[in-house]
This record gives sequence, structure tokens and C-alpha cells, in this order.
Amino acid sequence: EEIVGRSGFVISSNFQRARWYDGKVYTWIGRTVRGGRGEGNSGLKFDILADKEPDS
Repeated sequence: EEIVGRSGFVISSNFQRARWYDGKVYTWIGRTVRGGRGEGNSGLKFDILADKEPDS
């Protein structure tokens, strides 16, 4: 088990291909792990205190 930080991470996979010196072709799946972009900000506002306008 590992702890994932607030920024998270992104795992992407793609095919890797190489040709050996004798001409044989080898294909495998490569995976890369990168740091995430963090928490998104949707711009929504919750639990904000605001002064009430005085009644006239």
C-alpha cells in the first residue's frame, strides 16, 4: 500500500517496439508514471460568510 498525495498521479501506457540485431522484432507495453496536476478548482463557492446588507 502506498499513500497518494493530494496532487495524485497519472499512469499512461503505450506499446514499445524494438528490433534486435538479428532482425527479430520485440513488442511490449511500456508504462510511465507522472505526478498529477493537483486538485481542480471548479470556481464553486461554499460556506462563505458574507455581510448582510442593512435593511433600508
